[in-house]
Amino acid sequence: MITSLVAGHLFLRSAWTKAVLTLATLPLLIVKNGIRIVTLSLLSVYVDPSFLTGRLHHQGGILFFLLALAILAPVLWLLQKSERLAKHRTNAV
Repeated sequence: MITSLVAGHLFLRSAWTKAVLTLATLPLLIVKNGIRIVTLSLLSVYVDPSFLTGRLHHQGGILFFLLALAILAPVLWLLQKSERLAKHRTNAV
């Protein structure tokens, strides 16, 4: 959530695009956590039960954080593009 706020502040200009980015982050947080739970559960069932208490569980947050960033990056790009198009339309009128 904090990363999306910082990215919105750095890369977006209008308040509405910053708000859209922040609101898009909320379901992403839930989905990312769900992916983490499912991944660890499946690994513990089909590979080794120690995945539930192992390094991936305790130190794998960065891996899932990077996954969330990869999903959020196209949203940020689309919002930047929409801002450029809106600015271009305003200047053309």
